[in-house]
Amino acid sequence: MTEEIKNKPASPSHATDSSRVGVYQVISIVCFALAGIIAILTTLFTYNYTFNTINRIQKIGILRQDLQIKPIDFKMYESVLSKRNKKISSSDINITRDPFAESATGTTKR
Repeated sequence: MTEEIKNKPASPSHATDSSRVGVYQVISIVCFALAGIIAILTTLFTYNYTFNTINRIQKIGILRQDLQIKPIDFKMYESVLSKRNKKISSSDINITRDPFAESATGTTKR
């Protein structure tokens, strides 16, 4: 009787079942990892496009309440405008040195 058990060939279904178990474990781990990644990405998407948008809208509402319209000081505007026009229309330009003279001689300081 013991010789019959020893000589009995192994069933092919047992050999293939044990090799499939490893493949199924890998597939299940990959599926759980993908599900976790999808859950994380969904959370990030919801946070960025929902909660951040609501926060930005609230900040805009607060900023609009703080806006103050200041009246224009026309006396200062006129004085600045006249000084600017005087500076632009000045025909009295005094060049104290020639900026191209140094570059022509090739003497530059380093």
